[in-house]
Amino acid sequence: MLNADKTEVMNTCLSYKCNYDDDVVIDDLSISPSPCTKFLGVFIDNKLSFNQHVDSLITKCNSRVFLLRKLRTIGLDVQGLKTFYYSNIRSVISYAAQAWFSLLGEHNRERLERIQRSCTKIMLPESEYPDRLAILNMTMLSEFLFELSLSHFNKIRGDEGLPLFDRLVFNKNKTSSACNVYSVQRNAKHEFFPIFYELH
Repeated sequence: MLNADKTEVMNTCLSYKCNYDDDVVIDDLSISPSPCTKFLGVFIDNKLSFNQHVDSLITKCNSRVFLLRKLRTIGLDVQGLKTFYYSNIRSVISYAAQAWFSLLGEHNRERLERIQRSCTKIMLPESEYPDRLAILNMTMLSEFLFELSLSHFNKIRGDEGLPLFDRLVFNKNKTSSACNVYSVQRNAKHEFFPIFYELH
């Protein structure tokens, strides 16, 4: 049974034309739908844009970028700065990325990329971003998050004992400009919903 005092309602629809705002009644308690909720550290909004989650990541990372700049000022070498970035900034951004990265729009992906761009500039202020990545042996942040997510879904498809094994299928449809690497199996009980997109 649901505990009404600990229950939050959110109606999700990808179309901005949808507007489901009817209250839900549990144990005579009326609960109004929330536009956004935090679940296991990830902000999920009712349009699955993850705008608020990206806002939260940027806020968290800005203070860490400030610390990175201070570490360079006191003389920490490039390798030390890179280690700090991996352990204190990129790790924050990549948390649960498998759940939200594929649904990010280009604007939000670029907002996150700016964080890495700023961090690498602190490490190597005289070089351009592509050169900095080459020197530091790093990929673009969007590519890193893509590979991280793809690895997760490949792991699911490689283990028949995992709950999502039968639902996750490789998408062979190449007609879309942003084709899916994997998609959820369509069946009578579940609507089709794309969950992972290929970078271009």
